[in-house]
Amino acid sequence: MKKRLLSILLVLLTALTLLPLGALADDNNKCGENLTWKFADGILTISGTGEMYDYSSADPAPWSAKNSDICEITVGDGVTSIGDNAFHSCKELSMVTFMGGLTRIGSGAFAGCEALRDFDFPYSLETIGANAFSNCNNLIDVTIPDSVQSIGSEAFSLCEGLQSVYLPQMLTIIPDGIFTDCAQLGSVYIPDTVTEIGANAFLRCTAFILEKLPSSIKSIGAAAFANCGNIESLALPGTLESIGEAAFNGTAIDKASFAGTPERWTAIGGDACCIAQDKIDFLEHTCDFSGWKYDEHKHWQQCTCGKTQNEGEHTGDGDTCTVCDAALSEALGSGSIDGGLSWSLSRSGALTISGSGKMPDFSSVANAAPWDEQKDKIQSAVIESGVQSISGGAFSGCTALEKVSISETVTQIDLNAFGGCTSLAAFEVAEGNKAFSSDGGVLFSADKELLRCPVGKSADYTVPSGTVAIAGGAFKDCAKLESLVIPDSVISIGESAFENCAALKRITLPKNITKLEASCFSGCAALAEIALPDNVKTLGEKVFSGCAALKSVKIPAEVTVIPTEAFFGCSSLESITIPKSVSHINERAFDGCTALKKVDYLGSDTDWSQVTKETCNNALNNAEKSFTRTDHEHKYTDTVIPPTCTERGCTVHLCACGDKREDSYTPPLGHSYKGGICVRCGILDPNKDTPHKHDFIPIVTKPTCLTEGFTTYTCSCGECYTKDYVSAVGHKTQLQNAKAAGCLTGGYTGDEVCTVCGKVFKQGSVIFALGHDPQPARVKAPTCTESGYTGNLICMRCGDMTQIGKTVAAAGHKFFGGVCSVCGAKGVEAAPEFDDVKPGAFYFDAVQWAVKNGITNGTGKNTFSPNDVCSRYQIVMFLWRAAGQPEAKAAVSFADVKPGDIFYEAVQWAVERGITKGTSSTSFSPYAPCTRGQIVTFLYRSAGSPKVSGACNFSDIPADSFCRDAVIWASTEGITNGTSAGRFSPNEGCTRAQVVTFLYRASGGK
Repeated sequence: MKKRLLSILLVLLTALTLLPLGALADDNNKCGENLTWKFADGILTISGTGEMYDYSSADPAPWSAKNSDICEITVGDGVTSIGDNAFHSCKELSMVTFMGGLTRIGSGAFAGCEALRDFDFPYSLETIGANAFSNCNNLIDVTIPDSVQSIGSEAFSLCEGLQSVYLPQMLTIIPDGIFTDCAQLGSVYIPDTVTEIGANAFLRCTAFILEKLPSSIKSIGAAAFANCGNIESLALPGTLESIGEAAFNGTAIDKASFAGTPERWTAIGGDACCIAQDKIDFLEHTCDFSGWKYDEHKHWQQCTCGKTQNEGEHTGDGDTCTVCDAALSEALGSGSIDGGLSWSLSRSGALTISGSGKMPDFSSVANAAPWDEQKDKIQSAVIESGVQSISGGAFSGCTALEKVSISETVTQIDLNAFGGCTSLAAFEVAEGNKAFSSDGGVLFSADKELLRCPVGKSADYTVPSGTVAIAGGAFKDCAKLESLVIPDSVISIGESAFENCAALKRITLPKNITKLEASCFSGCAALAEIALPDNVKTLGEKVFSGCAALKSVKIPAEVTVIPTEAFFGCSSLESITIPKSVSHINERAFDGCTALKKVDYLGSDTDWSQVTKETCNNALNNAEKSFTRTDHEHKYTDTVIPPTCTERGCTVHLCACGDKREDSYTPPLGHSYKGGICVRCGILDPNKDTPHKHDFIPIVTKPTCLTEGFTTYTCSCGECYTKDYVSAVGHKTQLQNAKAAGCLTGGYTGDEVCTVCGKVFKQGSVIFALGHDPQPARVKAPTCTESGYTGNLICMRCGDMTQIGKTVAAAGHKFFGGVCSVCGAKGVEAAPEFDDVKPGAFYFDAVQWAVKNGITNGTGKNTFSPNDVCSRYQIVMFLWRAAGQPEAKAAVSFADVKPGDIFYEAVQWAVERGITKGTSSTSFSPYAPCTRGQIVTFLYRSAGSPKVSGACNFSDIPADSFCRDAVIWASTEGITNGTSAGRFSPNEGCTRAQVVTFLYRASGGK
């Protein structure tokens, strides 16, 4: 029996050894070799380092059973990839946060995330997989960072709500089907690095507008723009090498241009792309670039067709340019400025502004400063006596500007004048100026408010006693500033006052301030400690966010709320002291505080349980809590900490309750050498020989943006010392990747990037194409007997003709009592006879009524064109005229409806009455055909949207149709009986005959 039991046990042990480790260990929280996941309170958190596993329908993600409960995802800073299908069909997911370091988003990773509205891609991202965001129906605007080099096929297909997209500058291929069936997509920025547009890339993007392709495009795939009904004209580059079959099938293109010959068009496959040759203007010719053209600053070669090459700045130290022989002046540029001022930029980089008057505003791209093209050469700016103001944008982006000298006559300064002046180290205000002053290069107002510290100022700064306030953003981006002392005379500090002072290590705050505004110390990555004055009662949002070196904080006793993201990303924060007065801790207040271990709460555990703690404060909730009461008057024991050779001294005040503060700082003593050794700290005098002949070898540690550099000297005997400290260089930000927008091409504001370490401080934003600014020319009003002309639309920005005018039929006489009320001619009042409107036609009476009431004059002298489909703008003009052409005051925000358009007032009225909201928030689509469903909806809204009852008798009007109530109303009122028994045909185009008949019946023929 014992032998039998032993045999059974051996068999069981052998079976266990054959089981995989996964069967013995709990790996349910593992999603990568070094990644884990955690789900709580609707938040899925991915932590660890490295790549995530790929998943599929057969092998779903371990959290897939919770997909319907996931509302938010946080991806830690060590995660480098999101696996295939990782979050597929998380239908309630609305927010994704990346801490940094991600390089790949896998195929189908976020497909079917229907609630996802905004998505902030990390700057480190390089690859987006196929179908990654397919069926994300609530995505509206997408900006893909320039770090992305590859996007998979159909990545954003079926995103029905998507309206605009910025594609990255590194992209060379727009993949197959990337935007298929994105019906509301109207604008896509295509960079000039793209050489290939894949098959079906924009298939059925019915709202998409495209007028010109970049000259870099070499290949267009089959059906790439098929059924893009909003594309009406297109300029195709001569660089094209192939065009796929049906590439433009179903577009509205009736005019195109191609920089090549008809033979080349046929050779590259153009004849099969569904643009007929008779609609193409072939532009190819041989350019002649002989000779040079030049102005005061640069030279270039130019063909008569407008193309240029070899553009460059003048070179040479003599009197003429060595390239084009242009005469050179001492000044790089000069000229006049509106308001009685003039400017001159010398070759040494000194910009001088002189004259008498105020400087005009230069804050818009359209009104940039006249020296803007040479702003990178400006090293100093002198505002001479007589100039009264410095306007916004005046010196924006002058990255080499180091000093600004301000005369006594300047009374106004827009602080936005100095944005992006990353080298600016000093303001110098002349004596006698009654509005401003300067101290140590820092700008002050006459009211003793510190306005702006130049971002290039380094080392330490002590604010002068008597200063009463520090303005918002006063020290923002001062990346070299290490130490700051603020006197007790200061009673207020503005929002973002010290934001992104990346090297700031020490700051002394005034005791009388009561509030630290939003983002006050945000991004102060080197700030390790700070003592908050007892009088502080309010903390602003993000007040210490991104203070990665901050280790401990004691919150003052009268603070009641710890605001949103107050300590977000304070990854070194180990302890926090919270007073009993705090009743509310907002969401994300301690998000990212991964080192937080201890919370000292100055109250009981019962008091702590009553504090409201919002979501995403796991670090706070998991930290060890200690509870105490402070219902006593502080009694401090003072301890004097003497200074050392290298560290400053201070007096520490410590209460038995743990409250601690420091003051009475004394400077370091410095070394005192005797016999080659410091008598205080024992360090060797590097400049004194010792009995042993040291052979010190220097090892240099270079400074970084945030840490100081130094040199370590080591002898073979083991002795060593450190000296030659070099301050941290600080971040040196520069605007990169900026691109101005044109009429047809989008731009980019540029990223603020550190040129030393590559950190992106501020990501730029897409500037959508400005669009043409058309104004009518050669307009002629029609008379009773002579036709008029709407005028050609000419862009006032680039000079292109955007629309050819149309002949307007003669208005016809308006007879009353036998006399025309317009021109006085005598005659008999009668409606005109149209050759294509015959008595007996169902619309005959309606046409006569519409003409008599000034709603339409037909399409020609003797034609009404009853079977032509009406466009959206014609419909609203008919309604507006039928209403008596009332004046409207509503603002029109549609990019395709501008003052001067013949339909502008009609659209303005229709928007004000709530008849239409356009086809999107920015588009009206005036030339799009109007359907039967849309016209009855317009009529229904024009009638005040009366309440309807009863069933709908048409089988092709579903219960959720946008026009259902309107169709029921129109049927009940006898306006329409549909197109056949039981059918209304809501998606068919509405003809002119049907429109005037609907209007006639709706008005009762009055």
